Amino acid sequence: MKEKAEAPRKYYESFSMVERRLALELFDRLPRPLLALLCLALVAGLAVIDYWTKGSASVCIFYALPVSIAAWSLGLRFGFAFSLIAAASIMVTDRFLFEGEAWSPPWWKALVLLLFLSFLALLVATLRHSMLRERRLSRIDPLTGACNARCFYEMGERELERSRRYGRPFSLAYLDLDNFKLVNDTYGHQAGDRVLSEAVSALMRHVRAGDLVARLGGDEFAVLFPETGAEASGALVRKLTDLTLDSIPDEYSGIPTFSVGLMTFEEPPRSLDEAMREVDALMYRVKNSTKNDVAAAVYPPAGPVRALPELA
Repeated sequence: MKEKAEAPRKYYESFSMVERRLALELFDRLPRPLLALLCLALVAGLAVIDYWTKGSASVCIFYALPVSIAAWSLGLRFGFAFSLIAAASIMVTDRFLFEGEAWSPPWWKALVLLLFLSFLALLVATLRHSMLRERRLSRIDPLTGACNARCFYEMGERELERSRRYGRPFSLAYLDLDNFKLVNDTYGHQAGDRVLSEAVSALMRHVRAGDLVARLGGDEFAVLFPETGAEASGALVRKLTDLTLDSIPDEYSGIPTFSVGLMTFEEPPRSLDEAMREVDALMYRVKNSTKNDVAAAVYPPAGPVRALPELA
């Protein structure tokens, strides 16, 4: 199981390193009004440079920077708006530079720049939308619609950091669907997929708004309970497992059960991997003994592992 736990972690890290290298994503951390002011300042600065150099600096291409930032971080409408502002800036600057000459050259130059920047804003906004959609899909298990391992490790790390910062406990449950292979062998893989989908759907319906349900692979799931102590998490797990088993289609009722490891972290562990190893060990104690049960413990250890009453 150690390899199973570490593999998604490595998968997440390899992707997050690539994502963090996207320079434009740095602007997403800034407030939207501040970003708009930054883009406006860039446009104004380019106009001033163009005027001081009497047009010899050829700054037109650099208007692509504020337009790209606006389209990426603020949206397509802002990209179009700053394209228009940049074109107007060029037109006004050229009017002062070539005062007394025909008005048509600045109009034509501004129009060409407007068309170019608007097309650029459309491309950037479309790329951002596609990337966000791809990232969203990459965090969802396609069969069940739950958070996948990559998403779980990302959200789990955030909760771990929040626990360190504010000193609040959190609980983590590791659920293994017992006898799932029997369902597959007896009724076929379509039946197995249906059991998984129904089980996860029930879990997602009955967890609280801030809880996180994830399918880590196969018939193994995790539920993260932020800011939840031992007593509350024990009651939640009992309720969730009962409701989930009740949701199993009648023709398979009584075959699948849950082996659950539940650990409440009153102090944050060194890493999410360590938390997963602890709760995974609890789950396997149940899996290798009675099944259809919950083993609960508190971290750091203060006493023996206790077993909750057998699930209905």
